[in-house]
Amino acid sequence: FPAPASSATGEPKFNVGDSLSAKLLQRDVSVLKTPLFNLAPSTQLFPSWFEGNWITTISFRGFEFPTIPGISKEQIVANTAIAGFQKLSVAQIVDIGKPTTTYPSQWVRQPGGDGRAVVENREFNLKAAIDATTGYATVDRVEYDGGKNANRASIIFKEGSSRNAERIELFTNARSSELYDPTAPDVPPAKLEKFADPCFYNSEYFRQVTFSLSKQFGVAREVVTEYQYFWTHRLIQNQELPDGFLDLVGGKEELVGGYYIKSTLLTCAYLQPQDELYFKAAGMPVVVYSHDLIHRRPRRPAASPSPGPGGAAGSPGPAQE
Repeated sequence: FPAPASSATGEPKFNVGDSLSAKLLQRDVSVLKTPLFNLAPSTQLFPSWFEGNWITTISFRGFEFPTIPGISKEQIVANTAIAGFQKLSVAQIVDIGKPTTTYPSQWVRQPGGDGRAVVENREFNLKAAIDATTGYATVDRVEYDGGKNANRASIIFKEGSSRNAERIELFTNARSSELYDPTAPDVPPAKLEKFADPCFYNSEYFRQVTFSLSKQFGVAREVVTEYQYFWTHRLIQNQELPDGFLDLVGGKEELVGGYYIKSTLLTCAYLQPQDELYFKAAGMPVVVYSHDLIHRRPRRPAASPSPGPGGAAGSPGPAQE
């Protein structure tokens, strides 16, 4: 996939000629093949409406085994090296089939940029998602410097906290993105009929190397998985809550800010070149997982209590956005 374009405002640019949204709207997994690697992908930029702090709830929707000539479902299921078949083989999701998980997430202004471009806080989001899904603080730290290399992240786990991983190296080999704004003058009429809300598409292809303890003393177990995220993000700008929203967040919640982001995620898992079925797969995903996500703003903290006689005036805490 081509690298994302940038507009004068520092946001991803809606590109009529880009094929990412067309692929996703086809709802045909056969077009979601492994991308061709060329130059190192550039940093992923996000629309300005992503900026700030969020409470993210991810819910598992299901999975699909695409029909591939010469490859049976039984052969795929027997291959435990495929991304998603073991915990932490897809780092950020951790446990693919877990019904639901809620965690804080964050997008920020790009450090060292022009002050307008918005990027994901990858260190924060990886740690928050993994810790929340496992149910305890298992990540010691995430090493990532988007200014120097936006295509590598290292996740270091606390000693003895996980049987599946001591360290994970994440390499991004390809990215693509497309911003759809229904108010933009160059939006083709066919797309105007699809959505009334701003929509952002992006994909990211990962090669993940997971190191963990092995039965051989002094030798780390190394597992390599390859997978690709296909995201569709919609900015919902009204007070209407989606079906099941209250169930997702555990009760009645105020929709802070008057809007939320509704996302769908397809995670495509691919075979490794050394797999005997690799050439039969011809770049197609052998399993596709589906998740829904809701990003909502956290509640603002309550104001400090009024001071007693002679006391200093209390002030409300900083607003979380």
